[in-house]
Amino acid sequence: ALLAALKIANNLPPNIRRYCNTALKTISAKTGAQAPVERSGGLDAVFTKLQNALTRRRKVGIRYNSLAERKIIELELSPYHLFYNQRAWYVLGHSSMHKSIRTFKLNRIRALQISDKRFIDGDSFDPHEYFGRAWSMIPEGRIYNIKLKFLPKVAHNVSEVRWHSTQAVTRNNDGSATLEFRVDGLGEITWWILGYGDQVQVLAPRALRKRVLQIAKNMIKVNEKV
Repeated sequence: ALLAALKIANNLPPNIRRYCNTALKTISAKTGAQAPVERSGGLDAVFTKLQNALTRRRKVGIRYNSLAERKIIELELSPYHLFYNQRAWYVLGHSSMHKSIRTFKLNRIRALQISDKRFIDGDSFDPHEYFGRAWSMIPEGRIYNIKLKFLPKVAHNVSEVRWHSTQAVTRNNDGSATLEFRVDGLGEITWWILGYGDQVQVLAPRALRKRVLQIAKNMIKVNEKV
């Protein structure tokens, strides 16, 4: 859809093209293996308002159902970028409550109001620089050298996909594959690894192996009680 929009924009009059280029710079997408879930009417309205605010450089007031705070929070947001990832839309921007750039999931926004206040600090915001080497979209501020061994049953399927920009693959004689990455943070990649169950071994770092082991032990405890 973004590619189609760019093709159309190139054939528009110069003044309209400039407006479209500004709007397209504020939106990006990272597609997954599945097709996107259709947006509901309510989510459509939130998306449209945020896109409007982004283009006009206007701050917005939002009521947000925060999983971290476990309650509805209210804050003023300077929206910098709309981002689609893992079948959901997000907005990146500076939060008045957190005093920093934060990520908010659109379907958790309960109310949104565009204000007359302008913001100028988002002009130089680069989403690619912000995400850096995060596994998906949550950088944690520390780079880890990740080394994983996938057993023969899943090795081919895993190694034929480009999971991360730093990915290096080694095919082993026993049919397994060793994948190496340089990733910012362990949180996101931990859950990805767990998705492969007993078909993956964490070779490095030790901190990641301990984290995976602890979650696996907790899973056993939880399911033994059922």
